[in-house]
Amino acid sequence: MSNNPIETIFSEPVLRRLARAALKHMPGAWRAKACWDAVGRPQYLVGAFYAADQARREGYDSAALIEFGVGEGYGLIELQECAPAVERETGVRLAIYGFDSGTGMPEGTGDFRDHPDVWQRGDYPMDEAALRRRLDPRTTLVIGDVGETVLERTFEEPIGFIAMDLDYYSSTAAALRIFERKDLRRLRRVAM
Repeated sequence: MSNNPIETIFSEPVLRRLARAALKHMPGAWRAKACWDAVGRPQYLVGAFYAADQARREGYDSAALIEFGVGEGYGLIELQECAPAVERETGVRLAIYGFDSGTGMPEGTGDFRDHPDVWQRGDYPMDEAALRRRLDPRTTLVIGDVGETVLERTFEEPIGFIAMDLDYYSSTAAALRIFERKDLRRLRRVAM
């Protein structure tokens, strides 16, 4: 991508930019918004639709959407804001879970795959009280070491979507242990 503002402006076809701008302000049309990147995190909206559609195909009336690595909470809020629209279009109730240490990035493990050259302890701190004030009842914030909380937390709904927003390899590997649990229900296909 160029640093030249003129090149940046014209890096996409004009009609695509106009369509995306129009969709952002159009009520409804949530599937189109996901396809045209007309929301803050289209990958989260697409994941929510995928989970809801899959749950409906499998005969469930609900699904769990999970974000590992909440940080300041922007992704969790994005999931929370798109959930009502997805529910209206699919008829599937969505519950949202966010997993985070609550203290920012933990101490690195020393494993080069954690990129100690990029990440430092305390990066992405959370103001837990401020974030909790923004969460609605459908959203659960799970605070603690992901290596422990992922093995302890129970879900009433089958898991349908997981967003991995963990920067460390070791934290991501720990979060993926959710798939080792035999006591959890999940959809046949979980979007990630």
